[in-house]
Order: sequence, then C-alpha cells, then structure tokens
Amino acid sequence: MGAAGRGKGCARQAAGHRNRYIYIVVRISPLWGDPNMGETKDRIVRLIEQAATQKVADLAREYIHAEPGQRENIQAALEIEQWLAESCQKCLE
Repeated sequence: MGAAGRGKGCARQAAGHRNRYIYIVVRISPLWGDPNMGETKDRIVRLIEQAATQKVADLAREYIHAEPGQRENIQAALEIEQWLAESCQKCLE
C-alpha cells in the first residue's frame, strides 16, 4: 500500500519528500539547454540518488528502534526514498 492509502500524516510526509526533489528539478530545469548540462545533470542526479540511498539506510535503522506508532510514517518515507533512488539509477543508465 502506498503512502496515499495511509493516514493523513503519512501522505503529508511523503508529499514533503516528493516536493523537496521536485523543487530541485524545477530550480535546475532552465539549465537543460546548456551544452554542458549533460554532465551537470548527471552529477546532480547522482547526488540525489546518493542522498536518497543514505536516507533509506538511515530510515531502516530508525525503523528497527521505532515505536509501533511511528513505524507507519517511517515506512512511508522509506518507500519514497527507495523509489527516488531507483528512479535516479534508471536515469543514469
């Protein structure tokens, strides 16, 4: 079940994660026409992927020690970060 099928707090948290990365893309999108943008875009996507992968590891550690009431929120955030890391990997292929 995705974050949307969970409580309002989970959906808000998942939306916050998506918005953080959408903001990055919107901020750099005017650079897409730049001839050097291919390398820059790859570096940016790689940095986002690395940050998401690190966040997945952090959330996994946090999940183990979390109270049962917090686990649903952590799981929602974990799903978003996993999706982001996988999407970035696909973009870099």
